[in-house]
Formats: sequence, structure tokens, C-alpha cells
Amino acid sequence: MGCKGENRMYTSGMKILKSIFSIIIICGFLYYMDIPLLGQMKSNAPARSYLGVKHGNDTLASVDGKVITAREFRERSEFTVRPQNFKNKYITLNNLIMEKILSLEAEQDEKSALNSGMQSMLDGIKEQQMRAQLYYEAAYNKVKPDPVELKKAYELSTREYDLEFYRLPNKKFADRVDDAIHSSPAKSDSLFKEIEDILGKKPVHTTKFDDSDDDAIHKALYTNAIKSGTVIGPVRLSDGGYIVMKVLKWTDYPLISGEEQQARWNKVNDIVHLRKAEEQWRSFQANVMKGKRLTFDRHSFETLSLWAMEKYMENKKEDSLNVHLAELEIKKPEIDLDKPFFTMDNRTWTLQDVREIIRTHPLVYRTTALDSANFRQQFRLAIVDLMRDYYLTKSAYKRSLDKHENVKNTIKMWKDSFLASNKAKNIVDEGVERGIVNKSDQHALSEFWNSKMDSLQKEYGHKIWINHDLLNQLELTKIDMIAMKPGFPYPLEVPQFPALMDSGNLDYATPKKSH
Repeated sequence: MGCKGENRMYTSGMKILKSIFSIIIICGFLYYMDIPLLGQMKSNAPARSYLGVKHGNDTLASVDGKVITAREFRERSEFTVRPQNFKNKYITLNNLIMEKILSLEAEQDEKSALNSGMQSMLDGIKEQQMRAQLYYEAAYNKVKPDPVELKKAYELSTREYDLEFYRLPNKKFADRVDDAIHSSPAKSDSLFKEIEDILGKKPVHTTKFDDSDDDAIHKALYTNAIKSGTVIGPVRLSDGGYIVMKVLKWTDYPLISGEEQQARWNKVNDIVHLRKAEEQWRSFQANVMKGKRLTFDRHSFETLSLWAMEKYMENKKEDSLNVHLAELEIKKPEIDLDKPFFTMDNRTWTLQDVREIIRTHPLVYRTTALDSANFRQQFRLAIVDLMRDYYLTKSAYKRSLDKHENVKNTIKMWKDSFLASNKAKNIVDEGVERGIVNKSDQHALSEFWNSKMDSLQKEYGHKIWINHDLLNQLELTKIDMIAMKPGFPYPLEVPQFPALMDSGNLDYATPKKSH
């Protein structure tokens, strides 16, 4: 719920469901789950082979063995911001081809190899994609909404509720509220007045069926018809907090046309499926974590959490532990990396052990509203979530999901982007070192760069294959947006667009037709 202030309802700590309710994040979720995007071109033509590379129906181009699919083409252009003069689809493809060429060049250049930070990030992205594929196999693909449940959800989906709600400060307070509600339901009005006096101004919010509310809130409102005046709660949220709600009123917005009704039915089916998958996913995670209790060493936790909070506040509330942990030996000698940090799964984990995991999995906090009052608790939960993902990743490796096609394609895309970026920087640096160009002379620098790109195009032209038939079918939007996966260690859906040259001329690619 989008309410501000101390009583804000924070959505689930489980992050995947958060991604389904905005167009940007929907695209990201569909990419994760390997579900065809709306409008994605399909072909019934058989797979082709050219230049020693097998080309599937979705292959748009290949560069000496490196493939660009229609999906990558669309996502690299529409899931990130392109400069205004790079919106043309031919310019877009030209730049993606140039990225692959620079990546090929980097693979032959030691100076352009991935540094340790890039490799760690690449490993982390791979494992994040593996967990996403695990979600698909262990949850999404295993649930099927019951027709009766769907019908009831459809009937309630046109309701909008006006709610008075309060985020309760702790479980003890929630238990007191629960006792008061059940012992004297008629006194709920005075109860809410008392809560308002304690917690502050009465917050009111309108919620809809397709809002990205916590599962517990959605289930409370849209499982059965709720009357005005009904008090709901306390409801335990996925992030461990509690909320109590009162239905002030509800309004029904009936659908008139058959087209509207069909669209709503499809939407309800998708949302119910995703929410049931989220429930199945929580159950799967609970099974993976069964018997694994995390117990912090009190002294180590106090010392590290206070240090992390100080760093967080000093750095204008930007995450600090992931950035500064490597400096601990020098700047914080009282924190011993080899001392126990916590015990879990019959093992003592040191800070050094945790730092090794954070190398590929940055800490993620369940809320962005961090302050001195809640930082240490959220820091504790971030460590808990880190270890949960550690064991989920182990489960994904056991299923060999590192070899899954979606995972491999994602890593190829990111690796090519990293390598191309390194090679591009080295081309400019070498030109400067050799005195060919001056970085301060933008015109000369541009001419130097374009000359290099033209030379590489000519060199690789005979190794490039383009499916012009598929390219002619594809259309790109010109809307600027960035696709994000909120709450993930690596939230960007795709690498930034490689704005390497503003030419849309593809004539350098010698092969022009499908083979």
C-alpha cells in the first residue's frame, strides 16, 4: 500500500510477487519465467545453421558464434534507457552487434578481461537467475488455480475497499489488540480510537484486487465478501510485522462489455496463479530451511551492526556493508573476521565466511525506510535472507540449474556487456597513451572512435548473420523506462544499452538472407 509515514504497510519480504503489478516489472517477471512477452514475434520456420552456429526461430543475429535473440534485442532496448538518437531499431541492432564484436575482441585481450568485481557480480547474477528458475520449477509450474476459487476471486475483483489501518509496533501490542477485538467486538470503534491516540493520525487507504499488497492483506480482503465496518486482524505480514484494518466502505465497479470481462478474467487468473505460486514458494523455502536455526554471537552482532549503521548513515543512507566490508581489517581492527558471527546448520560461521557470500550476493534490506530505530533489526533480517538464499542456491545447484538455458543465456548477455565495456575503455585509453587522440578534444575523440568501429565492422562483416525477415517484423517502443526487480541483490533486469555508434547501416554484414 502506498501510504506514507510510520504506519506505512510494507509489502512482503518475499520479493518475487512484488514484481508483477507494473508494466516494467511484469516484463521482468515474464523474462525470468521464460513466458513469451506480449507481442513477441514467433516463427514456425525450422532452426537454421549458419557460420557454424545453430539459429533458432528466435535468433535475430549472430556474430562469430555469439547470438542475439529477438528477446534480447527487445529487452536490451526497452528495459533500459536509450539515448534519443538511438531509438531506431536498425541503430539498436547495430549497437548490439558492435557490443558482441567488442566482446570478441576483449576475449583476445588480457587487458580487457573481467576484474574480480565483475566476475563476482557475474557469479551473483548467475545464482540469482538460478534461484528464479528454481522458483519456476518448485512453485510457479506446480500450482493451478481451482476453478471455484477463480470464480469467487473474479466476483470480488471488482471491489475497491476504503480501509482504516494501523501498522502495529510489535507482537506484544498485536496480541493486546487481538484480545480486545475478540473479547468485545462491539468496542472496535473505541479500540481504533485508542490505537489512533497511541500511534498517531488515522491513515486511510483505498485498495484494489490487483494492488501489490502483502499476501495476508489480499487474502483477508478478497477470499470472502467483507461487510463495511468489519475489523480485520491483527494480520501478520510477510515481513514479520502486524497490521489491523477496518473496512470503512467498499465500492463495486461492475464490468459491462464482454471484452472487459474476458480481460478481467485473464488478469484474475494470472494474479491468483502468482499468489498461489508465492504461497507454494514459501512452503518450499520452509522445507529447505527446516531445522536450520540461525543464532548470532551477541558481541559480534552488536559490533558489526553498529558499525554497519554508522556507515549507512555516513554515506547518505546508501547500503554500506557490501561496499566497505573489504576495508575492515584496516579501518576496524576490533572486528575480528575469524571470530564466530553466528551458528547455523551445525556450523559456526565467521564474518569471513559471510563476506565470501556477500561477494556474490549483496545484502538486501526488506525495507528502504531504514533509520537508527530499525536498522539493526533490518540488518539482522538481511543476514537471515542472505543465508536463506545461500541454501536455495545450493538447492538450485543440486538440480543443475546452472546449466539451464535461461541461466546460460542471461550470463552470456551480461558477460558480453562487461567485456565490451572493458574493451571500449581500453581502445580509448590506448589511443590517448599513443598520442593519437586527446580526451579533452571531443570532436577528435569521436572521429577516432568511429574510425575504430568502422574498422571492426569491416573485419567481422563476413562473420555476421542477420535474420532480416524477423527484424522487419519487430517493432520497438520509444518510451524510456528501466526494468527493475525490487528487493533482489541485482535489481537491473538487463545491462545498460551499449550506445556505441549512432549509425543504423547494417551493410557491413555480408550475409543478408536466412540460410
